Amino acid sequence: MALSLPSRAAALATRTRFVGRRAAARHYNFGSSEYLACFGDLPVPDGARLRRDAVAYVEGFDGGAWRADPATTLVGDRALTDGDLFDTFDAFGDVNGAARAATAAELRALAAHVAAWDGPRDGRGPARAAEAHLFGAGAARLIGDQALDFQKQDGVTEIEESLQASAVERRLTDALLADEAAGRVVVSRAPVFVACVSNFSNFLDLSRKALRSLDVGAPVVVLSRASGVSTQHGYRWAAALREALAARGGDRGAVSYACCGLEQQLAPGQDKRANFQTSKAHISAVFHSFRLLFGRAIISRNGLEAWMLFPERARAEHSR
Repeated sequence: MALSLPSRAAALATRTRFVGRRAAARHYNFGSSEYLACFGDLPVPDGARLRRDAVAYVEGFDGGAWRADPATTLVGDRALTDGDLFDTFDAFGDVNGAARAATAAELRALAAHVAAWDGPRDGRGPARAAEAHLFGAGAARLIGDQALDFQKQDGVTEIEESLQASAVERRLTDALLADEAAGRVVVSRAPVFVACVSNFSNFLDLSRKALRSLDVGAPVVVLSRASGVSTQHGYRWAAALREALAARGGDRGAVSYACCGLEQQLAPGQDKRANFQTSKAHISAVFHSFRLLFGRAIISRNGLEAWMLFPERARAEHSR
């Protein structure tokens, strides 16, 4: 039976209220004067210094360092080392170090740690002090480690863009926490699982996912790349972030690292018996390899310089 006119109007009004509430939640703060005020007045990165320091780091890098200090699961103040060693690889399939596969007991310890986490609800002080260190004095290492692990990324431009984007995102986070304090929103502090990309990890994973989550007091679990390819860099920045937090009044335990395969990574979010709420793992836009999309071309403002760190690799690729 067709609805009478009043019933249709009532149904439309109900739907309008529902959609309006849903849109308001989805587009929180977007386009407001407070939102627009977060943009502009951006820092001007010193690209020449970043480039110079990164080249010096790569040239002085000890090729055996990532085997002597394997990637491993990090929980609380501890590195868990009972698992078996396996080789890790750069993006071209060459062995570049080692990692330890977490045991079942170690993964249970990680889950228990995250379930019991009760840190401050506002972590901006130590998180931003650690950020300033990692993207300041530590930037050469971020660029260099990613270049050594992935060997196809222009890390200089990435850090420049991250420094500017992060300035905006910190202001947006400040506005979010101010609205929470005023009772306008509720911020979830469920554990955040960071599944690292291989190429833009400094920007997407470390800055946008991990640091902004730490800002609002959410614990972070960084996941190894399950294939073992280009996984060293994510581990190195996670370990460096833990130490930078601890040195600046924060807690290493706010950042964990899970060195395990895909099956184990999926388990925490799927386990119906889990006694803690979990956020969905951040899924970044899928970046296909530039090489797959554009042959041997490098599409980046300073892309050539990324290759110039590895001239022998560039020559080998050009000969294919």
